[in-house]
Amino acid sequence: MCIRTSDDPSNQALNIVQSTKAWSPRFSNVTSASQPVEAKTTSSDEGEIFGLNLDGKTVAQYVREYYGAADKGDPKAAFKIYQAELICDGLKSNERAQSTKGEGWLNGADMRKAQKLCDGFNGNRNELLKYIAQAAKGGVADAQALFINTPPDWVLDGPLIPDTTNPHVKEWYEQAIGYLNQAATQGNQMAMLDLARIYKNGDGVQKNLQMAATFEIAYFQIHKLPLSNPLVANITNQLTPDQVREATSAAQVYVAASDNANNNQ
Repeated sequence: MCIRTSDDPSNQALNIVQSTKAWSPRFSNVTSASQPVEAKTTSSDEGEIFGLNLDGKTVAQYVREYYGAADKGDPKAAFKIYQAELICDGLKSNERAQSTKGEGWLNGADMRKAQKLCDGFNGNRNELLKYIAQAAKGGVADAQALFINTPPDWVLDGPLIPDTTNPHVKEWYEQAIGYLNQAATQGNQMAMLDLARIYKNGDGVQKNLQMAATFEIAYFQIHKLPLSNPLVANITNQLTPDQVREATSAAQVYVAASDNANNNQ
């Protein structure tokens, strides 16, 4: 099984998508179609949380280094800002949960670390959304994969799955699905997992088990895991042999894209 190191950008992004879902009640029950590889979610290193190392800086200090480049249109700088600001966005959400429900989902050392990192940062959620949108539009694969996990409040105002009968929500969700597909074609494994789940369950899209199998098979082949695994078999057992062959063949495009992304790092 291939497990990426914590300084790998894709592994950092996987940590962040896990933290995004943990931070927010709306995502607390959302899981990817499979999780054979567990992401590290905490670190004892100073200035590091959820796999993101701020080089010993606070969030305010860290993002200040990238504002200029991002405002000039650099999507990678925009993504770095998003990654750091997500810590503080989640901290605020956690504190609201503690005040209204009596408990949050971040406590102890991680809570203190987040508070320390976010001291002096005055950004808001609109800024966070601005930079993830810029990074995704600019083609940053990890940003495209995470875009769907950072919706505006009006997209998910209560329900776990977006209400795509609302035309504005439908437009946003279609954009998010489009970004997931773009990320998957760049070999992003998070995107493959989310697309497998979305097509398997029909979450805001027409249910398509062959598409779900394509992305699930791709992920398992990337990690050299057996396709007899129940997570894959649960889908492929509902397909015809021809559909399974077609899904397996289609998966090779994403496997090759992942290999290419790894080779270009």
